[in-house]
Amino acid sequence: MRFRPSDRLRKRFEFRRLRDVGRRVHTRSFVLLIARSEHSGSRLGITVSRQVGNAVRRNRIKRLLREAFRQQRALFPESADLVVIAKADVPALTLVEVQRELEQASGALRSAW
Repeated sequence: MRFRPSDRLRKRFEFRRLRDVGRRVHTRSFVLLIARSEHSGSRLGITVSRQVGNAVRRNRIKRLLREAFRQQRALFPESADLVVIAKADVPALTLVEVQRELEQASGALRSAW
């Protein structure tokens, strides 16, 4: 259950496509964008701006999101692209809290997808 490079959104046009055609789901700490993918399997893109905090804080949020996605891949529809945008006022989170937020948003994500 690795998080391989093929599981990631990396190109700018991929992020823009989700911004333009993706459906939005809001949680307390994140905005999630979801859209159908041409690839098999779900892929994740993460956006954490400088407004969230310093580099250490931003990198921690990204690590937590990648790990939560890796562990809970079944929550997300198959062959879906997902972008997670951290809100500026995101509190200091633990892995369990990130997983809980993604679990709560999974129903809305599936219906939006």
